[in-house]
Amino acid sequence: MDGDPTNILIMGENGAGKSYVVNSFLSRIEKKDCLILSTACFQAEKNFPLQSWNDIIFQIDDYIQGNCVVLQDSFINSVAQFFPTFGGVTNDDIQFTGDIAKNFRYRSCKNSIIRIIMKIAALKKVIFFIDNINAMDSAGQDLVSSIMRIRSSNIMFICTSLDAADYDTVTFFSSMSKENLFEHINLGRLTLDETAAFIMNSVTDITVSQAMIEAIHRETEGNFFFLTEAVHNIKDSKNINSLSLTARSILDDRLNGLSKDSRMLLDTISVFHDYVTLNTLSLIHDKEPLEILNYLEELKEHALIVERSGEKSPHIMFIIISNEGVDKKSAQNL
Repeated sequence: MDGDPTNILIMGENGAGKSYVVNSFLSRIEKKDCLILSTACFQAEKNFPLQSWNDIIFQIDDYIQGNCVVLQDSFINSVAQFFPTFGGVTNDDIQFTGDIAKNFRYRSCKNSIIRIIMKIAALKKVIFFIDNINAMDSAGQDLVSSIMRIRSSNIMFICTSLDAADYDTVTFFSSMSKENLFEHINLGRLTLDETAAFIMNSVTDITVSQAMIEAIHRETEGNFFFLTEAVHNIKDSKNINSLSLTARSILDDRLNGLSKDSRMLLDTISVFHDYVTLNTLSLIHDKEPLEILNYLEELKEHALIVERSGEKSPHIMFIIISNEGVDKKSAQNL
């Protein structure tokens, strides 16, 4: 953490190991030298302004209270209007303004948060870890960009994101890249040799044959999430294709928020071995292509399918990334 830190954006598909890489890095940092503020963003909260910042704000509050950092009352009251109980302020202490002043209240809160963070950064280095920033609301992303533009040598952001994101998030990433505020790192799937090295380092008391390694790589397709599950199954002498309850719950969470029609469309796509075209989906569901496209966009925003143009076909193909709960093969393609 010496010198000027670089903000990092790690991108990759679900299960690529983005969070694992960041947590491994953060675990090696001396906590007495840095204040690590972390949060995870969820697609279901994307329509709630600053919701993803809630955990960070209260981690800041804990630091302030624990280290007797003195703040101006105006800063505390501005933040407390969006984050109740911040700084010990109760609802009875806040003079809420009318709807006309909502935009002013947000800008006042945003500026107060920036001032508070700058005051903490003057005392020690601050590292923000934002997991799945692609699911953060636009107001939260705006706050992130405002802090980055300060270009403080004591403030660093590490963010992870799916490689498939909505228009607003892509615009946000593009803007940050143009200003050289992000350094991109793309995590792909593991090769056969990388899979073998991971398995051998993880399973030290059991001999794993080359044939088994090749079978694991074939079944998981090098996806780090499923490789980890396979390693756990080897240690527990289970079938490498089985998933733990924790893993299943993680996969099920990815389907939360999907509309009924989009879920039905995902089930249909999962039946096809390689891909399915828009015209085929329109015919099966007896719906107009434009209506089908709306549901496909929802699935793309949840990073459940990818859209590709075939080299030998003029049709647009939709390829499933994962569809947990439909069949066994779908679970190996997160």
